[in-house]
Amino acid sequence: MSTDPFYRMFPAYLGTATEEDTASQYLQNVQGHCFMNMNISTGFSTNEAGALTVSVTYDMNESLGFCAEHLQASTAFSDSYNFYFYSGYKQFELTFTDEWEIADVKKNGIRFFTYCSDPFTFLQSTVTSALMWLGGNGASKYLPTFGDKPTNYQKEMNAKFLKQFTGIGLQERIINIVDIDQGLLKTGDILIGRRFTGDATQWMLLEGGYANHAAMIFAPADSKKKYVLDCPRDAGQFNPQ
Repeated sequence: MSTDPFYRMFPAYLGTATEEDTASQYLQNVQGHCFMNMNISTGFSTNEAGALTVSVTYDMNESLGFCAEHLQASTAFSDSYNFYFYSGYKQFELTFTDEWEIADVKKNGIRFFTYCSDPFTFLQSTVTSALMWLGGNGASKYLPTFGDKPTNYQKEMNAKFLKQFTGIGLQERIINIVDIDQGLLKTGDILIGRRFTGDATQWMLLEGGYANHAAMIFAPADSKKKYVLDCPRDAGQFNPQ
C-alpha cells in the first residue's frame, strides 16, 4: 500500500456477509492494519414495512498502538465508514429502505474493507499531507498566504503526488465553448459526461474509465421539447431541456 497522502483511496477487502450464508455472518480472525485480530458478526432482519436492517459488530483485538482502523461496510449503492482507535466491541446498524439497495444486499450481501493506517503510514501520511498544504491557499499564486487560490508550488506538488501514485500526468486543460445544434438531437442519442473535479474523477481515471455519467435523449415526435433520461429508476419522468 502507498504511504503518501492518497493511501486511503484504496481499500483492502476483508470479506462478505450474506443473509443466506450463515457462516459468512461470522468472519473470524480477520487482520486489519491497526488491529491484528478482528471478528466481524453480522445480522439481518426485515420489519413489517419491508425495511432491511443489518446489525454489525466488530470485535477489535491486538492493536499495534498509535493507529486507527478505518473500516468500510458497503453495498453497491452506499458505504458506511467507521474509525476505531481502541480495542473491544463496536456495534452499529445499517437500515435500507430503497428497494434497489435491499435487492442488492439480499443478493450480494454486505462487503467489508479496511484502509492502510498502521503507525508508520499514519505518521508519514500526516506529515506529508501537512507539507503538501504548507502555506495555505494563497490569495496570490506566488505568495504562500491564506486566501482562496492555490500557490504555484502547491499545484506542482499535487501533480507530482498524483504522478507518483497513479502514473497519471496532469496537463493544463484547454477549455473550448462549443455550441450544439439541438435540432440534431434525436431519440436514442447518448450524452456522455465527464467531471474534472472531485473524487468521482479520481475513481474514474484510476479504474480506467473515460466518463462517469451517461444519459439518453428522448425527443417526442409531437413536441418541440427534448428530454434527458439520466436515471433508469426515473423511467417515464423526463427532465425537459
